[in-house]
Amino acid sequence: MVFDINEVLRLYHDTMIRLNKPLLRRKQVRRKFFFLVSMVVGCMMASSVWATNIVGTGSQLRGNPGRNAQLNGKVFNVPKNGAISKVNMNGTDSFWIERADGRQVATFGSMQQAIGYPLPAGSYRVLPNLRSNPKAPSSTVSITVTCP
Repeated sequence: MVFDINEVLRLYHDTMIRLNKPLLRRKQVRRKFFFLVSMVVGCMMASSVWATNIVGTGSQLRGNPGRNAQLNGKVFNVPKNGAISKVNMNGTDSFWIERADGRQVATFGSMQQAIGYPLPAGSYRVLPNLRSNPKAPSSTVSITVTCP
């Protein structure tokens, strides 16, 4: 819902002209009018704030197999059912999401596959795959889960 300020002012002015009442009555109408407008604007702004965004990140460092390779994923909590709304990847083409206890939830071969994927409430970790190219020594992934 979009309000044109000129239209709102015109409506206010027309309302005040139609009221052939004492000045005290006009002030009361003016207060009520501006209160109503501020409530509508406040509700519109509050509705966008209610959505919760949770960010999960993970990284992988190639290292030497069996020695110093590292796979790190910080556990993030989804408080209520949500969906993946944004993905950032660096040094990887794919990633997977697993629960905090290690059970795999989903594997994604691209960012486009992940957008919109639903995640129920729970604790998760996101982890990137390394590219097969040995020149890519590390990879990172970051996802944003939006809960309405």
